[in-house]
Amino acid sequence: MFSISMNLINNKMKVLQLKINVLLLTIVMLSGLILFGCSDRNNNKTIEEQIPNMNLSPEVLDQTVWKGEVIDYYEGKESSRYQVNLFFRAGNRVSCYIIKGKDDEQMYDSEFKANGKLLYLDVNYIAGDWLLTDATKDKIVLKNDPINGKRISVMTLTRIYKANNKLPPELLDQSIWKGSFVSYVNGKVEFIHQISLFFRSGEVVFLIDRGGEFQSRGTRPYVVDKGMLSISWTWTSPQLSGDWLAFEVSKDKLILQKGYGNKNENYIMTLTRTD
Repeated sequence: MFSISMNLINNKMKVLQLKINVLLLTIVMLSGLILFGCSDRNNNKTIEEQIPNMNLSPEVLDQTVWKGEVIDYYEGKESSRYQVNLFFRAGNRVSCYIIKGKDDEQMYDSEFKANGKLLYLDVNYIAGDWLLTDATKDKIVLKNDPINGKRISVMTLTRIYKANNKLPPELLDQSIWKGSFVSYVNGKVEFIHQISLFFRSGEVVFLIDRGGEFQSRGTRPYVVDKGMLSISWTWTSPQLSGDWLAFEVSKDKLILQKGYGNKNENYIMTLTRTD
């Protein structure tokens, strides 16, 4: 009898321990789901939600273009003013156009760092840490050296492009597109060429007809990232090389622009799918 009673007690203890283990496992799983849910909600915040909360990051800035001006002050008085255009890319890269006058435009490509309220730029004239002091949906104000008693710079930027249009890699793979390739200088059309593009796995075959004068033909690697098409450098047609931002994307039409933010030169490709 004593042996039977001990067995019953042992069995009850095992059942109780099993229930406790299941309860603990359930608590752990629920905690994980709650944490994951909070993290997911934070990651799904839009640019509009993050910037007003003073939360700059490479992910927020990636594939956005900003245009504005920098005003330098000395002892409270304006000492200089110039235009800046910033094009942020993946990999913490930024292209910067600094326009100080009609014939004084400089272009730089370098790295940037963004964390919370701080934006660090390693670019001539605007190098250093910029503190985000004001932000709205598409406008930010940053200050450089804000505690300097004599010199301070204020940069005001308006966002003029963000990657709204997703460019699916599968849309381009094994497809043929034809259309126009237009070059603009200072807002005026410099030339219009006809272009044909044949995308295949990881590379694009291009044919540019320069108005009957001659044709440019070649094959170059390409990469698609979010709303941007990047074509590797080619001596055959350097205007085609570089990063193209998608302004319109559908199953049979593409409008891409390169040099966005550059005052002097930019290019627009309008393509229709023909395969």
